[in-house]
Amino acid sequence: MDGVGRSSSTLTHRPRYDVNCAILFPGPPIEERARLAPPDSKRLRSGGRSPEAVPPDRVIGGLARSISDASVTLAGFNFFAGDMPRW
Repeated sequence: MDGVGRSSSTLTHRPRYDVNCAILFPGPPIEERARLAPPDSKRLRSGGRSPEAVPPDRVIGGLARSISDASVTLAGFNFFAGDMPRW
């Protein structure tokens, strides 16, 4: 044990990380970001700046197609939060 109740042996599983495409790829349109995720990605988060609270159907359809084409799972979506300043 390492003093806090954890075994110091080798991990038997890999930690799971979600790829946040909204942060990694802020420039491309939402519907193109899934294909840019690293090849070994299994889950991704998306969303981003949009002038409207509900994106047009073509954007949502494009996002769904890109997720399917990339063989990943959508783990989360950042919803509309108004006109937020860039950092």
